[in-house]
Parts: sequence; structure tokens; C-alpha cells
Amino acid sequence: MQKSIKIFITIIIIGISITIIGLLLYFNPDWPDNNDNDDRMFKRAHHRTYEGFEKDYNLEWKKDFFFIQAADPQYGLMEKLENPNLIISTNWTNERELLTKAIKQWNEMNPKPRFVVICGDLVNDPPFQNQTKRREQLNDLKKDLHQLDQSIPLILLPGNHDLMDKPTLESLKQYTDEFGDDYYSFWIDSIMFIVLNTQYYKNHDQMINEFNEQNKWIDEQLMDAKSNNYTHVIIFQHIPWFLKKIDEPDMDYNTIASKIRQPLMEKFIDANIHYIFAGHMHQNFEGEFFINDNRWLKMITTSAIGAQYHAIDTEPPSKSGYRIVNVTRTNIQQKYVQIEKE
Repeated sequence: MQKSIKIFITIIIIGISITIIGLLLYFNPDWPDNNDNDDRMFKRAHHRTYEGFEKDYNLEWKKDFFFIQAADPQYGLMEKLENPNLIISTNWTNERELLTKAIKQWNEMNPKPRFVVICGDLVNDPPFQNQTKRREQLNDLKKDLHQLDQSIPLILLPGNHDLMDKPTLESLKQYTDEFGDDYYSFWIDSIMFIVLNTQYYKNHDQMINEFNEQNKWIDEQLMDAKSNNYTHVIIFQHIPWFLKKIDEPDMDYNTIASKIRQPLMEKFIDANIHYIFAGHMHQNFEGEFFINDNRWLKMITTSAIGAQYHAIDTEPPSKSGYRIVNVTRTNIQQKYVQIEKE
């Protein structure tokens, strides 16, 4: 009898333990290998669209809204800037504090942002340089992003530190395994959003097929934009096409070469695209390509959540922050907000 009771109690304890572990895996984003929870937040971009924002269900204008556009949390860069000879970053506490403060501000907004988009360079150490430290940076980034209110969708896209300056099939796979598609489109209330992988326009020596596939896909999206009467069409990307003027001199690392950007800008204008949002510069810029009152395009480059450069010393430096973009049926307005108020 006593043996039967002991077996029964053992079974009960095992059952309770399994239940507790299951609950931890489901609810605790810090628990190891919590892939399902990660996928629900970080891998909603697949089959070249974004789960929940598919075209067929989002073609009717409903009401005004706003979204958050941010860029370059880049965990590990601040330490690297302070110690230029440092090969591998070991501390990214400052970046974590800034992102956490920003997320708290987004969560407390009333009404809530329709979504948050982070335009690339999620962590600093690129693939294959030091996989252990990069993994630590990614784990901490995901842990911090899990603080975002679950009602606010998170839109992500790759930058050069996510794919490397010269992307490869291996670096692309690392990104897509972690965060889903590298380019895609989605729709909200009859507004079309196009997400691009601009690293292919900097270097595609080892990615010729992928570069051509994205270009073909872009042409299809632009045809869709031209043939449908969308309320707005907006592009998100990491590297800006230009900073202030379409015909400005090429700046190697900073922007896309003029021989590439010029024909694409004309295609974008033909498709009724008026706003493009980017990051990469760690400094704020606003540029415009203007042909006439109907044919124009604004290039908005948003400074970093994390470390700040004074990359263009003739322009004012920026402070860590993000952009609030207000969308109405007839207009788009945006402003840059500092995370830490002065």
C-alpha cells in the first residue's frame, strides 16, 4: 500500500513539474530555446508578407493612426566607439538601457502605436566574427524587445551589421532563421508598406541571384502600387538612397551609389511613393527628390536608438531617439523624439 502511495505521489510530482516547465516555456521569453514565443514576435515576416497585415484583409481605410520608426539599436557599438582598438564588444549595457526606455515610452502611449519598425543593425558584431558574443547580443536584444506591449506588432529588417558589408548565403540564412524574411510588403488600412534589403545595393558579389530576385519582386510591388489606389505607399530600409539631394555626390559607405539610386527613385515616384524611411547614419537627415507637386519623394533618415555618430560634421549631431509618424488619409507627418529628455 505504501509503495502504491509513493508511486502515486511521484507521478503527481512529475506531472506538476512538466506543467510548470510548459508554462515557463510559454510565458517566459528568457527561458532557453523558447522558439515558439520568439517566432510569434520575431518571425512574422514570411512568404514576402507580414502575418496579420496581409493585403486581402487590409484594403479599407479605417482611421488615422501613427507608428514608430527606429533604427540601429546595435548592441555593442558604444563600447567599440569608446575603445577603437577593441575587436569584440563585451558590454552593451548603455544600448540596453536606451532601448528599454524607448519601449517603456511606446508602451505608455495612448493610443498605442499601430506598429514599431526597427530599420536594421540590430546588434553590432556581424555574423561569423564572434558567434558567441553575437549570440549574447541577440539574446539580450530579444529579451529587451519582449518588453514591448504584445498588442504592438514589431517590424524588423536587416542592416549591414546583420548581413555583413558583403552578404553571403550563410549570413542571409543566419538573419532569416532569426527574424524571418529580409524583404517583404504588408498593408494596413489601404496603405502599402514595402520593406527592402538595401545591402544588396551596396554589394551583391556573392548574392547575384538574390539581388535579381529582389529587383524582380520590387518591380512587381511597384506595378501593384501603380495599378491600385492605395491611400499611401511607404518604404522602409536600412541604408538611405541619399541624405539631402538626389544628385548629391556618392558617399561610399553612407548612401547608395547614384547610378543605382537615380533610376530606382524615378520608378518609386512613378509608383506614387512619397516617403522612404531609413537608418544607418546614426544622425538625422531629411532629403527630397522633387519634380512637381504630384511627383515628389521625401527621404527620411532616422538616427539611432543606440550610439550616435557625427558622421557628417557640417550637419548637427543627433541624440538617441526614434521617429513618430502620424498617418491620415491625406497626409503624413513625422517628428524625431529623443529618448532621454533634456
